[in-house]
Amino acid sequence: MLYGVITYANMRDVRTVDRIVDLCQRDLAFIWLTKGEKPQRDVFYEFKGKKLTGDVLDELNYQFLRRLKNEGLITLKELYIDGTKIEANANRYTFVWRGTLMDMLIMW
Repeated sequence: MLYGVITYANMRDVRTVDRIVDLCQRDLAFIWLTKGEKPQRDVFYEFKGKKLTGDVLDELNYQFLRRLKNEGLITLKELYIDGTKIEANANRYTFVWRGTLMDMLIMW
Protein backbone atom coordinates (compact mmCIF):
# COMPACT_ATOMS: atom_id res chain seq x y z
CA MET A 1 0.00 0.00 0.00
CA LEU A 2 2.73 2.48 0.91
CA TYR A 3 4.56 1.92 -2.37
CA GLY A 4 1.36 2.66 -4.29
CA VAL A 5 0.74 5.83 -2.28
CA ILE A 6 4.31 7.07 -2.75
CA THR A 7 4.29 6.23 -6.47
CA TYR A 8 0.97 8.01 -7.00
CA ALA A 9 2.18 11.01 -4.99
CA ASN A 10 5.33 11.21 -7.13
CA MET A 11 3.19 11.05 -10.28
CA ARG A 12 1.28 14.07 -8.94
CA ASP A 13 4.60 15.84 -8.16
CA VAL A 14 4.16 15.53 -4.39
CA ARG A 15 7.45 14.68 -2.69
CA THR A 16 7.19 15.68 0.97
CA VAL A 17 5.97 13.16 3.52
CA ASP A 18 3.90 15.75 5.37
CA ARG A 19 2.00 16.60 2.19
CA ILE A 20 1.44 12.89 1.44
CA VAL A 21 0.05 12.35 4.96
CA ASP A 22 -2.26 15.33 4.49
CA LEU A 23 -3.47 13.97 1.14
CA CYS A 24 -4.10 10.54 2.71
CA GLN A 25 -6.60 12.24 5.01
CA ARG A 26 -8.28 14.58 2.50
CA ASP A 27 -7.91 13.41 -1.11
CA LEU A 28 -10.31 10.70 -2.32
CA ALA A 29 -7.72 9.00 -4.53
CA PHE A 30 -5.30 8.67 -1.62
CA ILE A 31 -8.07 7.52 0.72
CA TRP A 32 -8.95 4.82 -1.82
CA LEU A 33 -5.29 3.75 -2.12
CA THR A 34 -4.94 3.48 1.66
CA LYS A 35 -8.33 1.73 2.01
CA GLY A 36 -9.43 4.35 4.50
CA GLU A 37 -6.39 4.00 6.75
CA LYS A 38 -4.61 7.18 7.80
CA PRO A 39 -0.89 6.37 7.92
CA GLN A 40 1.23 8.74 9.98
CA ARG A 41 4.47 10.36 8.91
CA ASP A 42 6.59 7.94 10.96
CA VAL A 43 5.26 5.02 8.90
CA PHE A 44 6.30 6.73 5.65
CA TYR A 45 9.72 7.70 7.00
CA GLU A 46 10.38 4.14 8.20
CA PHE A 47 9.19 2.68 4.90
CA LYS A 48 11.27 5.06 2.79
CA GLY A 49 14.33 4.83 5.01
CA LYS A 50 14.51 1.16 5.93
CA LYS A 51 12.39 -0.95 3.61
CA LEU A 52 12.54 0.89 0.28
CA THR A 53 16.16 0.15 -0.58
CA GLY A 54 17.60 0.46 -4.06
CA ASP A 55 17.19 -3.24 -4.90
CA VAL A 56 13.61 -3.33 -3.64
CA LEU A 57 12.75 -0.15 -5.55
CA ASP A 58 14.23 -1.51 -8.77
CA GLU A 59 12.21 -4.73 -8.43
CA LEU A 60 8.97 -2.87 -7.65
CA ASN A 61 9.43 -0.51 -10.60
CA TYR A 62 10.16 -3.49 -12.86
CA GLN A 63 6.95 -5.21 -11.72
CA PHE A 64 4.99 -1.96 -12.18
CA LEU A 65 6.23 -1.48 -15.75
CA ARG A 66 5.63 -5.12 -16.61
CA ARG A 67 2.04 -4.93 -15.37
CA LEU A 68 1.41 -1.77 -17.40
CA LYS A 69 2.80 -3.54 -20.46
CA ASN A 70 0.71 -6.69 -19.88
CA GLU A 71 -2.45 -4.62 -19.58
CA GLY A 72 -1.64 -2.86 -22.86
CA LEU A 73 -1.27 0.59 -21.33
CA ILE A 74 2.30 1.10 -22.56
CA THR A 75 4.67 -0.33 -25.15
CA LEU A 76 8.33 -0.83 -24.45
CA LYS A 77 9.66 -0.74 -27.99
CA GLU A 78 11.50 2.56 -27.64
CA LEU A 79 12.37 4.97 -24.89
CA TYR A 80 13.24 8.53 -25.80
CA ILE A 81 15.43 10.54 -23.51
CA ASP A 82 15.43 14.29 -23.97
CA GLY A 83 19.00 15.32 -23.31
CA THR A 84 18.46 19.01 -23.94
CA LYS A 85 21.64 20.98 -23.47
CA ILE A 86 21.95 24.75 -23.51
CA GLU A 87 25.48 25.84 -24.28
CA ALA A 88 26.85 28.70 -22.26
CA ASN A 89 28.25 31.76 -24.05
CA ALA A 90 27.49 30.30 -27.47
CA ASN A 91 24.18 32.08 -28.02
CA ARG A 92 22.61 28.98 -29.48
CA TYR A 93 20.76 25.91 -28.33
CA THR A 94 21.75 22.33 -28.92
CA PHE A 95 19.02 19.73 -28.72
CA VAL A 96 20.00 16.10 -28.49
CA TRP A 97 17.38 13.39 -28.96
CA ARG A 98 18.38 9.83 -28.43
CA GLY A 99 16.26 6.68 -28.80
CA THR A 100 17.24 3.67 -26.72
CA LEU A 101 15.81 0.44 -25.36
CA MET A 102 15.57 -0.12 -21.66
CA ASP A 103 18.19 -2.74 -20.76
CA MET A 104 16.22 -4.37 -18.00
CA LEU A 105 13.16 -4.86 -20.21
CA ILE A 106 14.99 -6.50 -23.10
CA MET A 107 14.60 -9.81 -21.29
CA TRP A 108 11.02 -10.07 -22.55
